[in-house]
Amino acid sequence: MSLPKFYSRQFREEMLCHPVWQPGLGYVPGDIGVMRDGVFMREGSCADYTTVQARIVEEDIPVTSKSKFSVGVTVSLGVDASATLDPDAKIGGKLSFRRGGGMVLHIPTQRRRYIDNLREVLRSLPWSTERFGYDTVMVSEVRLAKAIALVISETGEANVDLSGKLTALQTLDITDASISFGATSAASYTTSVGNPKGKAFHPYGLLLYAARSGWWQDGKVVPLEAGIPDDAGLAPFEEISPYDERL
Repeated sequence: MSLPKFYSRQFREEMLCHPVWQPGLGYVPGDIGVMRDGVFMREGSCADYTTVQARIVEEDIPVTSKSKFSVGVTVSLGVDASATLDPDAKIGGKLSFRRGGGMVLHIPTQRRRYIDNLREVLRSLPWSTERFGYDTVMVSEVRLAKAIALVISETGEANVDLSGKLTALQTLDITDASISFGATSAASYTTSVGNPKGKAFHPYGLLLYAARSGWWQDGKVVPLEAGIPDDAGLAPFEEISPYDERL
């Protein structure tokens, strides 16, 4: 299994949305593309297909929302457990991945950027033409964070050296400015995007919409004018579930 596919499977289960691989890569609401091994591949923008302008709204995500998780990873510190140290003392440590791989992701200070007139935009796109395929999807919302830190390995044979403040290592706060990572093996990957004290927000997750599979006939979506009342919500479109095992 590739690192992006492994990352996607773990991320979608934990964060309840679709991942940006690599985190920080610039996606915006209205991007059009396809899913490949659980990862969104951009092919264009809704502005390439319709004159309807997407109204973009941005707001904070509640601080109670999940901001970090670790799966299949243990951390060991380069100090004696009984030692008394200043919490701000900088020490060394090591991340060890269990058999089958694991990952740590931390994304504090989150925001969401989404399309406010989603139904209008979706219905204006050329779903019933050859310009869109069965697997075409549109980004309806982008999740962003000031800082994104990721350590991942698809095997249980990798260790990653790291150093930083004692308190940051104890809590696996890998976005702390004191944290630095050592060399990684070919089967592992680390990245750090942004600055927790900075102003920029960087994408890490997506919500996606597509035409409902039941509305496709002969490789094309049924024309939207075919008996869909004005109060039919987003029909014939549906949000793509992060639990979809086909992704």
